Amino acid sequence: MGDSKLIEKLRSSQTVMVTVKPNSKRSEVCGYDERKKAYIVAIAAEAEKDKANKELLRLLKKETGKIFRIKSGLRSRNKLLAVDRS
Repeated sequence: MGDSKLIEKLRSSQTVMVTVKPNSKRSEVCGYDERKKAYIVAIAAEAEKDKANKELLRLLKKETGKIFRIKSGLRSRNKLLAVDRS
């Protein structure tokens, strides 16, 4: 589980910047990078064949109850996510 204050901020956001750390021991929201204005998210899945992206979206749905989509950064560790309104 991630920090509850970070999760609350994520729940109230419509768009978020995320820095992903693939191949981590477990998937969790780790912190917030003030310089990048991005949440740091550890992902247990590897960064190939879209596994880490799918795990990121699954984790955020579980933690926030919202469905996010990747607006930019599909193949990058730095991603812009938005709440999916469809």
